[in-house]
Amino acid sequence: MSTRIAFWVFLVFLASFVLTSRDRADTADQLAVFFEAFPDYGVAIDGFATGEGIVTCWGRARMTFAGALLGLAPTGRTAELAFFCVFGCDGMQLEYERFFFDRLWL
Repeated sequence: MSTRIAFWVFLVFLASFVLTSRDRADTADQLAVFFEAFPDYGVAIDGFATGEGIVTCWGRARMTFAGALLGLAPTGRTAELAFFCVFGCDGMQLEYERFFFDRLWL
């Protein structure tokens, strides 16, 4: 059995860069810019917890700064850093993600 999660009004709050998307299209644009800057971005999840309307997880993110981002030139350096994120859900619909990491590790 497969479950489909609908992303009708998905918003992203990226505290490390003081960025918040406004709507689904803006979220897609911001994620495209992020993945251009960090094309090999990936995470290893160490744990997760759930509550009513909330899922949170934490672990390590690994990424190489390979493209320009927010006026910063790419360094080609790879960083591995701790992260945690909180997802807000309405049933099976993902509404938002709040993603936290210390950008000084980049």
